[in-house]
Amino acid sequence: MDPTGGTAPEIVTRRVMATVALPKIMAMMPGPVTVEDVIWTPPVWAKPSDPKEQARVVYRTGDGGWENTSSGRLSMVPLKAGTYEFEFTAQEYPRFRDPVPVRLKVTYAPDPRHIVAKRMAALEGEDRDQSSKARKELLEAGPLIVPVVREELRKRVDNPQVREAFEAVLEKYGKAAAGEKGGGK
Repeated sequence: MDPTGGTAPEIVTRRVMATVALPKIMAMMPGPVTVEDVIWTPPVWAKPSDPKEQARVVYRTGDGGWENTSSGRLSMVPLKAGTYEFEFTAQEYPRFRDPVPVRLKVTYAPDPRHIVAKRMAALEGEDRDQSSKARKELLEAGPLIVPVVREELRKRVDNPQVREAFEAVLEKYGKAAAGEKGGGK
């Protein structure tokens, strides 16, 4: 009996079944992929469960946790050259994920000439945003590009943006890359 003098109703149990639409991961090529650049745009995209929802691509390697991509792009810099299995899935909110991820076997074989040449074109261009992005990517690429940067710097003294970006790379990584040669620029 409750304090107001009434009686409590009996407990009612109800079972509710709900169907939740989940986002879907889509892939252009399910086969093995070779990545030669430090920035990679995987051939996958997220299809939202509803046009009003926003789905994003998340990924993991091995048994690691799911990580967000940066505008659909991945930095390969933390990885050593080698073969990896990536899993990609679509996610809405923190918990709604496509339960069937796309698995891609990825061989990361960084090509320093490719990495530098791709950024040089942007550095030489008129678009300041692209130039700034290229400079940032060169600085993130690590010591692997130092020999190519040194070689290109000897050839290209005419463009101040290229020279400045290359000198910044050498300042950051030059001594580490030349460690066995007695160091530095």
